[in-house]
Amino acid sequence: MHLTYSDVGKREIAVDLTKEIFVKCYQKLDQYQKKSSLKLWIWRIASFQVINLQQ
Repeated sequence: MHLTYSDVGKREIAVDLTKEIFVKCYQKLDQYQKKSSLKLWIWRIASFQVINLQQ
């Protein structure tokens, strides 16, 4: 949640966004190819979610 909170600045939005990110990761877990670490893969999804929110 630190990544999302530092980007959106409001706790309530960060909590909701964190939940959305975990759901998205779960839904796309079959697409994870182990070419990078799981942490990096989740971070990329989180970054794109934050960018989409800010647009």
